Amino acid sequence: MRIIHNENAIIIKQGDQSEMIYLVEEGELLVFVVDGNKVSPVATVGPGEMIGEMAFFTGTHRAAYVMAKTKVTLMEIDSETIKEKLPDWLFKMTKNVVDRIHHLDKVIAKSGIKRKKADTVKPLSIEEQREILELIK
Repeated sequence: MRIIHNENAIIIKQGDQSEMIYLVEEGELLVFVVDGNKVSPVATVGPGEMIGEMAFFTGTHRAAYVMAKTKVTLMEIDSETIKEKLPDWLFKMTKNVVDRIHHLDKVIAKSGIKRKKADTVKPLSIEEQREILELIK
């Protein structure tokens, strides 16, 4: 199913249960986490990229918010469709790879390892953070 969202629409909420994966067909999204009153951008996502796959395959809650930066068109893929369309071995392999990535993310976070010259998302201004906090209330 294709879904169109306008700018500033919240697509995924941090902490929600994972039931869908989305393929971005058009537009740009901002992935961010909220800790108290601090909004930290994690990534921008554009056409051809997926959102929601990590939590979906690991069976965990959503780790971040995803908000439309522009008008976006998404292809929504539910769990039943994925399980019907993917061969069992491919589903298991994908889950295994995602579990490994999830584990490595935890190891990196705990050890404080930082990549040198890593591409980062520009920090949000105080005003941008306030606007986002208003949207997610």
